[in-house]
Amino acid sequence: MRRIMHVSATRTSVTAVIGVASAGYLLGVPLSPAQADPGDPYVQIYGGVDCTLNAGEVPAKSVRIRAQNGEVQQAKVIEKGYWYTADFFKVPAGGETAVASVTCAGGPAGVPRTWSRTIRVSRPDLGSMQYVGLPRKP
Repeated sequence: MRRIMHVSATRTSVTAVIGVASAGYLLGVPLSPAQADPGDPYVQIYGGVDCTLNAGEVPAKSVRIRAQNGEVQQAKVIEKGYWYTADFFKVPAGGETAVASVTCAGGPAGVPRTWSRTIRVSRPDLGSMQYVGLPRKP
């Protein structure tokens, strides 16, 4: 009997949450701070970085991104060099292309390897974050 009452209480709680969320949406009340503002040119891009060399996988040492509008960001390399994040403050409404230059930590003989890739930076429909992975090969 106790288990049945627990399920009923859970169903009631879920129904109440859905009801509150629906009412907020219908009244135009923001449901979360993650909603995108179409007029906000700020976008944070993030993604994985591929630094696979002949000697195997090595971490990224740096990621530098130059947007079509001239904005340049030195990305923060995280997760031991296998992910990056960068903040852009002037992304146009229609988005733009950018060139990401990746420098991988020392490969054979400790020589850093650099490669570049064209990416697209766009304002997301929800929030301000956009995933842009950086694979070495297309």
